Amino acid sequence: MADQISALEERIAKVLKLVDRLRSENTNLKRQNAERASELALLRRRCHELEVASRDQSAAVKSRLTNVMSRIEELERLGS
Repeated sequence: MADQISALEERIAKVLKLVDRLRSENTNLKRQNAERASELALLRRRCHELEVASRDQSAAVKSRLTNVMSRIEELERLGS
């Protein structure tokens, strides 16, 4: 009977040790997850900023091209 109790105590000690280790790992994983969530939020903001800048740049290029095309058409009319 004493051997069974001793074996049970050993198993309980191992389980408690494992629970402690898993809690520690869980804490670390939660911290890492929070860090990755922050990084993802930052990357999303940067991506949005780049998209906005790209749209603005595209609109500026289109505007310049339209002006150049208008000027070319005006010069062609004057040349005719």
